Amino acid sequence: MTVGLLLTACSRHAANDAAFSKQILGTWRQDAPESTITFASDGTCSVPSRDPSHPKPYVGAWQISGGVLSVKYREPVASNKQFKILGLDDHQISVEEDGVTVNFKR
Repeated sequence: MTVGLLLTACSRHAANDAAFSKQILGTWRQDAPESTITFASDGTCSVPSRDPSHPKPYVGAWQISGGVLSVKYREPVASNKQFKILGLDDHQISVEEDGVTVNFKR
């Protein structure tokens, strides 16, 4: 019975992950602090820099697994971020990072 429950939970996450991966495509903006992030269908993402000393955008790769959005930036500085997806629809995404809820809108 335990194995059945685990398989059901895994298939539910996989279905949500697939739906989230389609819904997340495009550009999202956060009001405070002001920022945007663009998720492309090829698994890449970019964030324009607001830092004059680092004018190049942050570029990396993204994936969703188990309801968690993972972003691995490779330029201009390598870093990894993990965000638990709290909610996602066509107009808003709410994620949690280190216990803080962050909201983005289209």
